[in-house]
Amino acid sequence: MLPNVLSLGAGVQSSTVFLMSCLGQLPKFTCAVFADTGWEPQAVYTHLEWLQEMGNQHGIPIHVVQHGNLKEDVIASTIQTTTRYASIPLYTLDEQGKKGAIRRQCTKEYKLEPITKFLREQVLGLSKGQHSPRTPQLNVFIGISGDEGRRMRMPQEPWKNHVYPLCNWPDLYLDQPYSRQDCLAWMTHHFPDHPPPRSACLGCPYHSDQEWKQIKDTSPHEWAETVQVDHAIRSIGRGESQKFQTDSYLHNACQPLDEVELDPHKNQLSLFSEECLGICGV
Repeated sequence: MLPNVLSLGAGVQSSTVFLMSCLGQLPKFTCAVFADTGWEPQAVYTHLEWLQEMGNQHGIPIHVVQHGNLKEDVIASTIQTTTRYASIPLYTLDEQGKKGAIRRQCTKEYKLEPITKFLREQVLGLSKGQHSPRTPQLNVFIGISGDEGRRMRMPQEPWKNHVYPLCNWPDLYLDQPYSRQDCLAWMTHHFPDHPPPRSACLGCPYHSDQEWKQIKDTSPHEWAETVQVDHAIRSIGRGESQKFQTDSYLHNACQPLDEVELDPHKNQLSLFSEECLGICGV
């Protein structure tokens, strides 16, 4: 049988999958891997520490990997015009008032690639540049819930099988597919003192108004930090490199974050539902 590993985001769904494995409701994992962007909310880091304690108790280590610090990389690209821009999906406004968006590459570079590198080198024992096997060597569990099944993806690497236990794919792992709300109910029942946080970078442009307002109301320090970054990215591409001829914003209103009138009741689609790599937000 192939080893089972978990791609851990430390949010609602992947935490549920991890703890189900700890309690024997899902197959036991060899390990879990968390990719730290360096810009996670403190609630995620605190929850991750508790998950690590649970993993140690049940023999499932959680390994933390990192490509760099996304926040620092984004800010550095506004100061040093020769620095390659760490592409988060910023909203843009050009001189004619036309709105747009910057292509997102952060999930791939700060989440997927560090996890893949760890699995290749530390789990499979492959050296850098060594050819990968052409047949599956690992089952990589991913915490996408049944109500977000459209985010499931086949692996690009032939040495991985993707497993979505909350969707009961490719096998029946649970008595029913689990939605995000089912995961929250399961966590409340089994671990009422440890509600899982939303797993997303602090300054992710995919935040809804409700999520922005929650940061503003509950974590003034993190709100101030995010506002500072929002002001810093305004002039991306206005330097010598002229990468973009637009102003950039964290909020889709294309206004400074601290000036946006946040409406938590606004009917806004979850932008994570369109997150094509299926990793963030779980």
